[in-house]
Amino acid sequence: MERCNFEEAKVRIKVQGLTEENLVQAPEWRTHPYSCKYCVYWEHPDLCVDPETEVKEEIFEKKLEWLRRVKAEWRNCGKLLIVVDKVVGYAQYAPVHFLPNAKEIPRRTGK
Repeated sequence: MERCNFEEAKVRIKVQGLTEENLVQAPEWRTHPYSCKYCVYWEHPDLCVDPETEVKEEIFEKKLEWLRRVKAEWRNCGKLLIVVDKVVGYAQYAPVHFLPNAKEIPRRTGK
C-alpha cells in the first residue's frame, strides 16, 4: 500500500468558497437534477414541480439569484472541494429562513 504524502496532498486538495463565478464548476451527473447548481429544492420548493419541464439554465439563474441574496443579507453560503484542479464536491448552507424546504425536515428539541 502506497503511503500518502501529506505535503503533496495539501497542494492538491483545496476548499474554496462558493461564488457566482465558480458555481458553474459544481460537479454534474447524468440524471435529474444533473447537478447541485441546477437544484433549487431547498431554496425555491415552488419551482420543483416536474423535472420534465425544468429548464437547467433557468434553474441555474434562480440559484445565482439566491446566492447573491444570501451573500448580501448574510454571508458566503457554500464550498467547493477541489482535488487536483477538478471540482469533486459541493456543500451549501444558510440560515433556515433562506431555505424554505428545511421546515420539512423533522426536528427534535433537546431537554
